[in-house]
Amino acid sequence: MDIKQFQADVKQLSDQLDSKSPERRVLYLLSELGEVADDMLDLLNAPINISDSEREAMKRQLGMEIYDVIWNTVDLANMLDIDLETAFAEKEAINAKRKWSRSGYLSEQTDDDE
Repeated sequence: MDIKQFQADVKQLSDQLDSKSPERRVLYLLSELGEVADDMLDLLNAPINISDSEREAMKRQLGMEIYDVIWNTVDLANMLDIDLETAFAEKEAINAKRKWSRSGYLSEQTDDDE
């Protein structure tokens, strides 16, 4: 599935739900992000001797919460008429010009750096 199709799928489902404002969507998004953090902490703090199937179940749960974050983010973009495919392409072009370190963003690459 591509970004444009996912954005359309989210819009179709969202249109069937009660109308929500972008502000409410941000609150739902933050709530879901909190669930990602909780599930991630559970995974990180899991006993060393849990079974592979238990660890995989925890990862599946975390994956579903990450999906909820993405869904809410895409729904927010839809509410604000943001084409994510275009936004992704623009941001990738910006990031391609940046210098990165292992810990993250350092600076914009200048013509002198090329």
